[in-house]
Amino acid sequence: MHPPLGPGSWVGKEPKDLIKILMEGLSGKIEVNDEVYKDNMPSQSKLTDDEIVEVLTYIRSNFGNNYKSVTPEMVKSVRANHLK
Repeated sequence: MHPPLGPGSWVGKEPKDLIKILMEGLSGKIEVNDEVYKDNMPSQSKLTDDEIVEVLTYIRSNFGNNYKSVTPEMVKSVRANHLK
C-alpha cells in the first residue's frame, strides 16, 4: 500500500528532494523498486525545521539505510525556496 523506506527506495535520494516531498506531500503514481504505488501523502509543512531534520535523519539511518543526516541548513534552504 505504501512505498518502502528501505534501501533502493526514495530514502537514498538527495535530501533536498525528500525535504520537499515532506513539505509538499506527494500524490499520484510513483514507482519504487519496480512496484507502483498510488496512495497520497499529505503535506507535513507544519513540522518545524528541527522536526523535519529528526524525521528524515531517522529514516535515512534506519530500515537498513545508512545515508548521511539531513541538516537544519538543508531544511532552511528548501523552506526558503518553497515559500517563493
